[in-house]
Amino acid sequence: MLEELCLEVKNLADVIANNSTPLWLTVVGIFVPIILSALVLAQTIIQNKRSEYLQVQIDNSNKTLQNELQNKSEQVQMRGEVLKIYETFYGARNIIGAEKGRISLVFSNILSMNSQGYPNSFVYSLNNVCFQMQNALARAKLIFPESDARIIDTLEMLFEKVNELTINTNTYLNSGEAYKTAFEAQNTIAAGAFPQEQQGINTYNLIISDKKLLEKYWRLCSSDTVKSIENEINVLLNLYEYEKFDACFAPYLRMK
Repeated sequence: MLEELCLEVKNLADVIANNSTPLWLTVVGIFVPIILSALVLAQTIIQNKRSEYLQVQIDNSNKTLQNELQNKSEQVQMRGEVLKIYETFYGARNIIGAEKGRISLVFSNILSMNSQGYPNSFVYSLNNVCFQMQNALARAKLIFPESDARIIDTLEMLFEKVNELTINTNTYLNSGEAYKTAFEAQNTIAAGAFPQEQQGINTYNLIISDKKLLEKYWRLCSSDTVKSIENEINVLLNLYEYEKFDACFAPYLRMK
């Protein structure tokens, strides 16, 4: 464009020198294309500047949008991780809470040939829950900010309580104490309820077929250790009250 403008100026000089047309007309005839060329040049420059500005704005908008999408994706991923931790710890509450007030019943089944899996299943569930909570606690310490000490303290306390409960139930079952307690309870009831010839391998079945004897059997199976385990469960479940547990997760899980 600049080259064209210079060429027009040179042509103007040649025309003025050689043309017999009146000077003013010649000047007007030559300067009009020059002015128009200058206007086109100015418009092109302005348009290029405007295009560059718009491109910068578009690039900035794209970067902002990408950052927002990235942040949103990270927030969704983080919320998912927090939800997994919540579900792991609350899942422990459901498993343990299902046996609240039933521990003597759980371990009284140790004499049944058909239900020996009941106490073993309960203890296995505790072992599994305790392992999952330990892993979830490790993730929680990496995810939650150090400034939120309350949630970490809460999770640590819950894990310690569940771990202690798991150790005590394992000990009660595997030490033989649970079997001894149930066996002595069975013999105590049988001595006062059945003739000698009816006692033996069928004693347990005879007891559970009589509601009153069964209830007495459960009471006799409620040893000091069982009562201690029941108390541990009650203390543990109290830690799951909303203000003590759910409220810690609310800022991270509540939809905005």
